[in-house]
Amino acid sequence: MKVVFYTIPRGLTTIPRKVNGVLVSRTGELKEENVIGALLGTTLFAIGLFDININSDVFYAWVTQVLIPVLPKNSVIMMDDATFHKKQSIQQVIIDAGHMVEYSRATLK
Repeated sequence: MKVVFYTIPRGLTTIPRKVNGVLVSRTGELKEENVIGALLGTTLFAIGLFDININSDVFYAWVTQVLIPVLPKNSVIMMDDATFHKKQSIQQVIIDAGHMVEYSRATLK
């Protein structure tokens, strides 16, 4: 089994970005963005950029639409114990896809 770590780094960015192939920001203005991504070994993948706060609905959408489709089979997903990570629907969709969920007692950094 492979272990996948989940993390939400947060910060300011001036990187122009594309959404569905369309460039949506060229101004270079600093904007706060939230990032969700997974780490497998030293490889960061399944990256999602959001200009809204991450809540259980946003996280569920990322898990189902971005993370699960690219996970290696039989992965173990390690997450910190944030309340919305432990939502039953999120745990169940991961298990239904053939993966396992584990929680760290401390916040992952």
